[in-house]
Amino acid sequence: MQFKVKYRIYYEDTDAGGVVYHSNYLNFAERARTEMLRECGVSQNKLIVDNGLLFVVQKLDIHYIQPLVLDDLIEIATRVKSARSASFAIEQNIFRNSEKSPSAILNCTIVCVIKKNEGFKPYKIPDNIINCIYKK
Repeated sequence: MQFKVKYRIYYEDTDAGGVVYHSNYLNFAERARTEMLRECGVSQNKLIVDNGLLFVVQKLDIHYIQPLVLDDLIEIATRVKSARSASFAIEQNIFRNSEKSPSAILNCTIVCVIKKNEGFKPYKIPDNIINCIYKK
């Protein structure tokens, strides 16, 4: 299943040349992952407060293909590629202005962890979440 969300590129997202600063791609991708969970009825804040569970990035690879610039309308398509008991791998494609080819591709491994007094430990992703984000 693929989840999609759109954002506009604002001045604050860009450098002095009007090009999106490289680290902002990560912010856009994070927002899209949050919206994917929201679409599944998951509030990350509630998950932390009620269960001590968090989703953290374990691994991230980004391929910048074409720059995003001021006023672009971007769409981020997020797809879960695989899932394990405590983690899932996703691909996120960022498209600009309805173009067919992505401007950037992110591959990311997300791990569910539980907060304990001694730190964080991997934890099984709740079934309702994995069933929503990953459909075979």
